[in-house]
Amino acid sequence: MTESRVTTNGLTAYFQPILDLEKWQVSGVEALARHEDGSSAFPFLAQAKREGRYVEVEIPLLDIAMKEARGLPTALFCTLNISAQGVLDPRLKKLVEGRPERTWGLEILEDSARLNEYDQFMARIAELGCMLLIDDAGEGNSDELRIRYLRPTIVKLDRLLLMRAMNVPAERARLESLIVEGRAHGAKLLAEGVETAEQLDFARELGCEYAQGYYFSEAVSAQRIPQVIAELEQRLWIDAN
Repeated sequence: MTESRVTTNGLTAYFQPILDLEKWQVSGVEALARHEDGSSAFPFLAQAKREGRYVEVEIPLLDIAMKEARGLPTALFCTLNISAQGVLDPRLKKLVEGRPERTWGLEILEDSARLNEYDQFMARIAELGCMLLIDDAGEGNSDELRIRYLRPTIVKLDRLLLMRAMNVPAERARLESLIVEGRAHGAKLLAEGVETAEQLDFARELGCEYAQGYYFSEAVSAQRIPQVIAELEQRLWIDAN
C-alpha cells in the first residue's frame, strides 16, 4: 500500500527516533527533509541557500513536517532544523501556535545566529514556547560561546567528534569542554549518529541523556514510526510506553 504524504517542492518529512537513555524509550523524533523516496534533500537546500531563498523554502518545509507529524504519538517531542532567519520569521509563530498538541524543538545550526542577534533570537524562542537545541556541537569553533549565550535545552554532540573522541585524547578534551559548558547552563546532551553498541556505551559514559542514529533506526515516514518502536522493543528491549 502506497503511503500518502504531504509534499512541497517534491520534498516531504521523514522522522528519526530519539532515545531517552535514562528511561530507555523513544521520547522524540527529529524531522528531516527528504525526497519522497527517502533520499537527502541537502543538495536542493544548499542551492536554495546559495540563491538567497532559503527561508522561502524552509518555512513551507516546516509546515509539511508539522502536518506529517500529526500521525505520531503526541507524547513524542518533535525537533525541526531551522535557521535563525526562520526563527525570526513571523510565519513560524503561526505554525507553532496552530499545533499545540506536542512539544516542538528548534535545532539551530552552526552558522545560524550571530552574537548581535542573540537577544532578539532568545526572545522569540521564549515567545514560541519551544525547546532550543544546538545542532552538531563540536563541528565549529564557537560552540561553547553559542551554548553560553543561547542556553539551549539540549546540546546535540556532533557524530564525527564523538567517533574521534573515542580514540583521540585531544578530541576527547574538545568534547568534554562542550559537555562542561552545556552542563554549566543546564543543558541535556544528545549523542548524534550512534551506529554501534560501542558508541552507545560511550554516549552513556559521557552522561548523555539522549541518543539517535542508525543503531536505532534510519529516518522513516511518520506512518512507520509505530513499527520502528515495536521493532526496537523486540531488538533492544526498549520501553514502548
